[in-house]
Amino acid sequence: MALDDLVHDLDGRLLADLRLIITELVTTLLRSGTGAPLCVRVEVISPLSLRGEVEEEGQGTGVPAPAAGQAGPILDGITSRWGVGPHPRRLWFEIDAD
Repeated sequence: MALDDLVHDLDGRLLADLRLIITELVTTLLRSGTGAPLCVRVEVISPLSLRGEVEEEGQGTGVPAPAAGQAGPILDGITSRWGVGPHPRRLWFEIDAD
């Protein structure tokens, strides 16, 4: 529901992609996490470009980087770039569609 605030700032397709990416990253952290609260940040650069991250608060041991065969079809297919860090429990992504 928090992403609903972006409906006027983003292209409709990009908003749908953003929902899918956030769901994938939250799921990855929940599966490997400690149960600490998650923080989601999204920065809109333009209607077709954004950055975001999902981070588990606390001092976890790190996130297993999704292998190309696991999260790759979603993250590689939608984002321009994605990765882990610099905090060991942070997954980030960028989309440059313009």
